[in-house]
Amino acid sequence: MRKPIEEILDERILLLDGGFGTMVQGYGLDEAAYRGERFRDWERQLRGCNDLLALTCPDVVREIHEKYLAAGADIIETDSFNANAVSLADYGLEGCAYEIPRAAAGVARAAADTFTARNPLKPRFVAGSIGPTNRTLSMSADVNDPAARDITFAEMCAAYREQVRGLLDGGADLLLIETVFDTLNAKAALAAVDDECRTRGIRTPVMSLEEFRQTNEWVKNVYLPTYAQKGTWQEKLIMLSNWNEYGEGTYLMPCEGTHGFGYLDILREMYTTGGAHEDIVPNEEQLARITHNYPQDRRVLRQDGTYQRPMSSNVRTVDMTADNWHDWMDTNHILEDETVDENGRTLYVGDHDDPQLNFSKKFYEGLAAKDVLAIRVVASIPKGKFMQLFFGVNGTGLSEGNSIRIYAESDEEHEYVFELSSVENWNGQITALRLDPLSGANTHFTIRSITLELQDEVPEIIVNGLRLENTMQIQTVDGVDYMPFDPTVSLIQEYLYTYYEWNHDAQVLTLTRDGHSYRFAAGSSVAVKDGTEEIPLDGAVFMNSGIPMLPIESFARVLGFPCIRQEKDYCIDTPEKTLFSRAAQSASGKNVWVFDTLGYFGQTSAFQLRGWKAERGTVGYGVDYVQLMTDATGTPCFTLTKAGQDCAVLHTLEIVCRGEGDLTISFQTDEAEDAAALTLNLSEYPADGDGFRTISVDFADFASWTGSLKTLSIETTSDVLDIQAIRFVEAQ
Repeated sequence: MRKPIEEILDERILLLDGGFGTMVQGYGLDEAAYRGERFRDWERQLRGCNDLLALTCPDVVREIHEKYLAAGADIIETDSFNANAVSLADYGLEGCAYEIPRAAAGVARAAADTFTARNPLKPRFVAGSIGPTNRTLSMSADVNDPAARDITFAEMCAAYREQVRGLLDGGADLLLIETVFDTLNAKAALAAVDDECRTRGIRTPVMSLEEFRQTNEWVKNVYLPTYAQKGTWQEKLIMLSNWNEYGEGTYLMPCEGTHGFGYLDILREMYTTGGAHEDIVPNEEQLARITHNYPQDRRVLRQDGTYQRPMSSNVRTVDMTADNWHDWMDTNHILEDETVDENGRTLYVGDHDDPQLNFSKKFYEGLAAKDVLAIRVVASIPKGKFMQLFFGVNGTGLSEGNSIRIYAESDEEHEYVFELSSVENWNGQITALRLDPLSGANTHFTIRSITLELQDEVPEIIVNGLRLENTMQIQTVDGVDYMPFDPTVSLIQEYLYTYYEWNHDAQVLTLTRDGHSYRFAAGSSVAVKDGTEEIPLDGAVFMNSGIPMLPIESFARVLGFPCIRQEKDYCIDTPEKTLFSRAAQSASGKNVWVFDTLGYFGQTSAFQLRGWKAERGTVGYGVDYVQLMTDATGTPCFTLTKAGQDCAVLHTLEIVCRGEGDLTISFQTDEAEDAAALTLNLSEYPADGDGFRTISVDFADFASWTGSLKTLSIETTSDVLDIQAIRFVEAQ
């Protein structure tokens, strides 16, 4: 077991690698190399997006890492400096803002592990590189408007957190927030790291008071005298920032005796002659105003990261002790069997450090990605080694970006669970699966079984004909079915046309609509209407992973909504159902997609936007839609991200929209050599009272509409387009 990096730093100096971009330039990569096969037809120029090379040229990235490692580097930085949604948007790659840093960390991890294995006394580490983005939070984007910002602190935090998540999932040992030109950007990055570490239940070292003092002593006594230009303002200038997320220049601490937790005292001692620091404590009137503006007991209601999905009873298992195990997979770089007993099949890896088990197609025959929740492997591999699952969907190749890695914490047998249901790019048709059972050469591993965990037929919630997109399942307690009220995932408050408040400390959910309030408290089996009227529930509200679980039927009854069972599902209707009538037509089948404002983009939508920006949405005024405007980055286009459906089941496409110009619809199936396309003029279709037109296309008229859908895109010549729904209609 290698020492923690903190212990090694106490013993010796660790060397960081050098510049990455300059090394890339030495390879002379052209546009085609940056694009690779996956991005061959991308609508924007990609040359210069070095972060993308982790997906398209991973061999080049690894070779650069290995050159630095061979030169003696102890720490290598990932190829992810700009791998965040804010910076990647310049290339239209914001949808890859998790995949790219994860792949970059994976490539660096593999290189570092290879060199560590060669010399365990000199372990190598991976630093996740996090750059400053191409936006600034502290300065205005408009010289005529000092308050103008083109991004909020919350948006910056969200972008950084997605990058951090990818880096940690890819195997980064530490995170390096570098090249800071805006300290508020850096604070957003630190907040994102803190949020992600808290969710994962891990902590990383933070600068201590003594280290903070040493740093500032170096700045004052070494940096300024050495590097400042003599006789200029540089000799006596140091810029410090303590701006918070509200853009306020000083912190208000409603408590005494903290003295900035010691950090402010050090700054005053180092750089001022103003004496001891004194906390400024708000008086009662100020405190009341602060508490009103920023309620101390109100929180965003969201999962706390502890949810454990119940294991499905619907499984497909390969018994690795059976003689026919080769019928389900082929081996690569694995030598002959050694032993087979009740503990499983023990296999030997020779000189090659990349053993592989390639699954045959019959293992996942008839399954789409959405059907597979997880892959479970019961095996024992040496402690410190890792097992890695690679997957290909919709024709994509196997890559670090499409993989999950799990490290062995002991030599004992363990069930390694590759949770796929939460992987962002796990969608569409499964085209390849490969398991690399361990990292390393000349060793053994034992494997007992490999199981595909498939979707169970669990109940779902349908509101006004639309299915809620919950990541938490309905839970049955004492014969009563409970649903999660998870507004950040399912957007249930929007579907029910309610306003919610969550009192975190008291664990009380309050809903408001039609002039009435409804209070649901954890541990209580009654709801309180308008503060006084108690209405019995079918069971007590309880908490699961930070989310209140509400008894479904009595919850609807309290709000005055009808709730009926349709087979396994619960269907709730509100008075606003007529607003959902068009969308409700397409919400009944599992092969149908709904695209509307309630799901936003990427929540319930199966379409990726290119060349568009969402300008505004209108909800609750007779019709629901999103207004889209071109962003001048190319031809506006919708691209289907969840392909793989059977053309025999779905062949009629309906688009409900309002706008001018033409729509061009293109598609390709797995049985057709070329794509097919047709162009329609919107003005040729009748408009309803709100100006929306329903465009209906019957693909059954196309001879090439056979097999499974591979790609589908919709382009338009309109500069402004109001989209209400995009849906397929099942064949009758």
